[in-house]
Amino acid sequence: MKKALIVLLLVALSIIFFRNSITEFPSHVHAWSQADRYALALGFLNNGFDFFHPQTYNLNVQFPAVQPLQTEQGITAVDFPIHEYVVSLLMKITGSKAPIIFRLYLLLYSWVGLFFLFKLSKLFCENNDAINFITVAFAFTAPVYTYYMDGFIPSVTSIANCFIAFYFFFKYKKENSIKDFYRSIFFFTLASLGRTPFAIFLIAMIGQQFLSYILDKKINRKEVVAFAVSFLMIAGYFFYNAHLRKVYGSVFLSSIFPAKDWLDFKELLKTVYVRWFFQYFTKAHYIFLLILMIVGVASAFKSKLQLTILQKQLALQILIVAIGVCCYFLLMSRQYKEHDYYFLDSFFPVVILLLLFLLSMINFKVNKFLVPIATILFIVFFVYQSKQVQAKRNDSGPWDRYQATINNFTGAEEFLSKNNVAPDARILVIDAYSPNIPFILMNRKGYSVITTSKEEILKALNFKFNYVVIQNQFLLSDVLNNLPELKNYLTRIDGNGKITLYNYHPIEKETSLFEFLGLNKMKSEIDAQINFDDTIQSSFWSNTNNRIDKMFCNSDNANSGQNAAYADSSTEYGVTFNLPVSKLDTTKSQTILFEGDFCSRDDLKDVLISGYAGHANVVTYQQYFDVSTQVKEKNKWTTVQFLFSIDKLNAQDEIKIFLWNPKKKFVCYDNWRVRVY
Repeated sequence: MKKALIVLLLVALSIIFFRNSITEFPSHVHAWSQADRYALALGFLNNGFDFFHPQTYNLNVQFPAVQPLQTEQGITAVDFPIHEYVVSLLMKITGSKAPIIFRLYLLLYSWVGLFFLFKLSKLFCENNDAINFITVAFAFTAPVYTYYMDGFIPSVTSIANCFIAFYFFFKYKKENSIKDFYRSIFFFTLASLGRTPFAIFLIAMIGQQFLSYILDKKINRKEVVAFAVSFLMIAGYFFYNAHLRKVYGSVFLSSIFPAKDWLDFKELLKTVYVRWFFQYFTKAHYIFLLILMIVGVASAFKSKLQLTILQKQLALQILIVAIGVCCYFLLMSRQYKEHDYYFLDSFFPVVILLLLFLLSMINFKVNKFLVPIATILFIVFFVYQSKQVQAKRNDSGPWDRYQATINNFTGAEEFLSKNNVAPDARILVIDAYSPNIPFILMNRKGYSVITTSKEEILKALNFKFNYVVIQNQFLLSDVLNNLPELKNYLTRIDGNGKITLYNYHPIEKETSLFEFLGLNKMKSEIDAQINFDDTIQSSFWSNTNNRIDKMFCNSDNANSGQNAAYADSSTEYGVTFNLPVSKLDTTKSQTILFEGDFCSRDDLKDVLISGYAGHANVVTYQQYFDVSTQVKEKNKWTTVQFLFSIDKLNAQDEIKIFLWNPKKKFVCYDNWRVRVY
C-alpha cells in the first residue's frame, strides 16, 4: 500500500509539473547544454551505436584537439555517456527521435531514485510514513531539480544513482549484508561515471569505511576489492576520455574554474545568491529546513537525545561529503555563477542527507492528526512555490534567442532537402547561438559561429563547409552589421522566411543588399515612409507628434530635412507603423525591411525597434532589435536596418513596427521606411 502511494505521489507531481514540457525540444534555461546531450543520443543513432566514439552534430568543438583534425566527425570527449546511449537504443526500438524519449527516460529514472530515497528515509524514520512522503516531496519540488527531472542533463540520473547507493550503503551499515555493499558501490560508481563530481560521494563513503578500519583495527578485504574495481573503472574511463579530448577535442568543459581572487569570489557568491538561491529551493523549503533545525536542536537538548549507530554514521557521512563539496565549490566557483545544475552535482544530495538526519532526530509522537496535516500543508506549499519558479524558468519571449533559434530552424531539414542539400553536406551556421540546436533541426553536421564578431566570422570562412545558413532574424543586426562585406562572398540559393541558404565563393563579387536578401526579385506589397517634415502623414503612421529641429539632435545637421522625431524621459513609445494584415496575402510569410536614421548623445542600449503582430489579447508575433547594435557612435546620425520575418498571421491581426524606449533615454530618429514583401 505504501509503495503504491509513493508511486501515486510521483505520478501526481509529474502531471502537475511536466504535462506541458514533456514533449518540448531542449529550450529555456541552459538549452545549450541540454541540446548537446540530446545531440549525443542522436549521434549514437548516426554512428552505428559506437559507444566509445560519442559525437554530436557540431564539428568545431568548443575545446579543440591538440592537433588539428584532417576530417572533423563531431567526436567529443564526455563523461561516460551510458544514459545517452540507452536513450538512443530506445529511439531505435520505438522508431522515434522525438525529445519525449529522452525526457521520459530521465523522468522515470528520477522516479526510481526518489523511490529509493523513500526507502532510505524509512531506514531512519521507519515509524512515521508521513515524514517519508515529505522527504520525497521536498526533493521532488526543489525547483532546480524539478526543472531537470524531465530534461537532458545527466546530473538527474547521477542523483538517482546516488540515492540508490546511499540506501544500500546505510542498509549495509544496519544489516551487514555484503550484497548491499556491492550494490552501493555499483551505483556510486555509475553516478561518478555519469557526472564526475559525484565521485565526491564515492570517496566520502570509502573514507568513512577506512575510518572504521582504523577504529576497528581490521581491514575488510571484500570491501577493499570492491573499492579497487570501482576506481579501476572510473580511472580507466577517465584516461580514455582524456585520450578522446586530446585527439578529437570536446564540446564539454574539463578544467577547473576557481575564482580569480578573494574579491572575485565574494562577487561570485553574491551573483549565485541573487541568480539561483531561490531556484535551488523555494522559501517554503528553506522555512521547513529552519523549523526542523530549531525543533531538532530543541528536542535533542530537552530529551538528551542519544544518537543511534545509524544516525552517527549518517552524521559522519554528511560531514565528509560537506567538506568534499565545499572543496569542489572552491575549484569550480565560476561555473556556479552560470550553471545552476552544478548545485545538483554537489550540495543538493548533502541537503537531502541533512534533511533525513534532522527528521530522524525529532520525536513525532504527538497528536496523530498533526503530523499528516502538517505534511500535506508543506507539500502543497512546496508544489505551489516550485510551480511559480518553473513558470519563470520556462518563460519565453523575444529576448529568448534559444527559442528564436528553435523556431527559425523548425522545418529546416525539409527546406534543405527541397534545395537538394545532401544529408552529408556540411553547413556553416553564422549566429547559431547554440552549437547543436540548428544542426539537430537540420539533421546535418556543420560548423557554428556563436559570437558574430568580424574575427570569428572570418575565421569560420576557412572551415571545410558546403553551404552557409543564416537566420533572417539576425542577418542584418548581428551578422552584416559586423561584417558588411560578407554579402559579397555569398550567393543566395533560397530562403523559407526564417533562414536563408547560401553558397560561398572566396572571390569577392559586388552584391547589393536587396540581392543578398533576395528582395530584388520581389515586389513590395507595402512601402511606407516618414521623414517628419511633411505636414500630411500616411495613414500607416501614428504617434508622430514628438518633433524637434535637427540642430538639437546633432550640431552638424548632416541628414536631409529640417525636422526629426525624438523620444526622451517622458516617452516610452515613439512613432508607430500600423498595418492591418487584411491588406496582405496571409497564405505566405511576410518579410519586413525596416530602415531608419538615429542619433543621440546617450548610449542607445535598450532603445528598441519592436515588431508585433496580433489582435485583442492574442499575440501572433513579437520581436525586438536593439538599436545600439548598429549605432556605435554618439552625436552622429547612423542608418540602421532590421529584418522582420513573420509567418502564420491571422486575418484579424495588425502588424506594428514601433520605437520602444523602456529606459526613457533621449534619442532622435528620422527617415523611417518600412517595406513589406
